[in-house]
Amino acid sequence: MAQNGEVGVKVADGGAEDQEVDFKKVSQVEAFEILKCTPHGITSAEVQERLKTYGYNKLPEETRNPILVYLSYMWNPLSWAMEAAAIIAIALLDYADFALIVALLLVNSTISYVEEANADKAIKALASALAPRAKALRDGEMKTVDASELVPGDVIIVRLGDIVPADIKILFEGEVAPVHANDETPLQVDQAALTGESLPVKKFSGDVAFAGSTIKQGERHCLVRCSGLLGGCGCVFVLVPVW
Repeated sequence: MAQNGEVGVKVADGGAEDQEVDFKKVSQVEAFEILKCTPHGITSAEVQERLKTYGYNKLPEETRNPILVYLSYMWNPLSWAMEAAAIIAIALLDYADFALIVALLLVNSTISYVEEANADKAIKALASALAPRAKALRDGEMKTVDASELVPGDVIIVRLGDIVPADIKILFEGEVAPVHANDETPLQVDQAALTGESLPVKKFSGDVAFAGSTIKQGERHCLVRCSGLLGGCGCVFVLVPVW
């Protein structure tokens, strides 16, 4: 993930070497060319092909055994030293030191376990916040579709109250780009869950927004630039083990 909230997205290029694109910097025309689509969206057949390439727009559900997770915190250099000290203490019949070392080992593992459990809850909450449905241009018509089937190249509508279903690039309202960004009505986007910003952020044409953000004001057509694990939520998801 790039700095300043920008994400470099790898775009599959028909079997060629993947190219990494910063959709914040490319023009609207270039974005359509890169994703091989048009302002009128894509067809149902193209959706099926892109699902094979990019996968579904959802985060994988992975679980790990809590006991094994807890025990894993006793398998590191610091824990090994403490375990060795405990063995020496019990060999010398020093029960007080043995009990103290074991207690410290358990406390250290418990703290690490609780911290990861809290991080896991936050990640699961973020995943569950993804919109279940979305309005997308398919076969030249605006249709309500399952958000998990959105693919790069889809043109969707987001409006007040919507949860952004995938990472998007905001499209111009008309055929011609405004001379100044302030000449258009921006989206107000709450992206606190991803960036920690306390106030909604203004997003103009050409700007990007991340999956899991909430639209607080406005309505715009947007281009899905990446989905699933390739998106902002996916980047957060893969950085934190889920169990």
